[in-house]
Amino acid sequence: MMSEIALQEMIQADLAADPRVSSQTITVTIQDGVATLSGTVQSFRRKLAAQQIVQSYQGVRDVRNELAVEPAMAESDEEVAEAVRNALNSSADVTKEAITVAVNAGTVTLTGNAGSVWERTVAEDVARGVRGVRDVVNLILIDTDHKIDDSELAHSIQAALNRARGLVPGDVRVAVTEGVAVLSGEVSEPWQREVAETVVGKFGLLHVRNEIQLKQ
Repeated sequence: MMSEIALQEMIQADLAADPRVSSQTITVTIQDGVATLSGTVQSFRRKLAAQQIVQSYQGVRDVRNELAVEPAMAESDEEVAEAVRNALNSSADVTKEAITVAVNAGTVTLTGNAGSVWERTVAEDVARGVRGVRDVVNLILIDTDHKIDDSELAHSIQAALNRARGLVPGDVRVAVTEGVAVLSGEVSEPWQREVAETVVGKFGLLHVRNEIQLKQ
């Protein structure tokens, strides 16, 4: 079995070579299966990509992502805010008029209303992908007038989970009550919890509670 020191050296080298990250300034430390990432990357997307890469390694049971975002070119808060608004306006999945954008020192704060968890998540993902964004604070509220048929929705979600690549059919279960989904069951890897939550997030829920456990 590979030692944690050897594993962290291999992961660090892979992060430097992977085009999704391409950073020589990331340090990886692993203790008791928990990987901590420190250093800098040029964008929020690279920060998330680094975490996803590390989560895929056998021997890593959790990731603490402490990477700081340092854009290659500094942009003013006004420029970043305008770029985020333009990106939201270009997204077919977001109700642009209902979301307000504010930026302070590169940190984007989103406020307003969304019709579903999915729309709220899309807005955050869009903002994260804009150049110059260092962090995103998502304060968007879910419209509680959004009506959902719980039983039909739970059936559709379970079918999607059973089809999802990377998940074993039956390992993840879902219950829906008044538009709130609770995920349960057991999976082998931390990234499978994220896969399940991503699948469920596309169904227009008011909230998703992820209670999936890792197999011992």
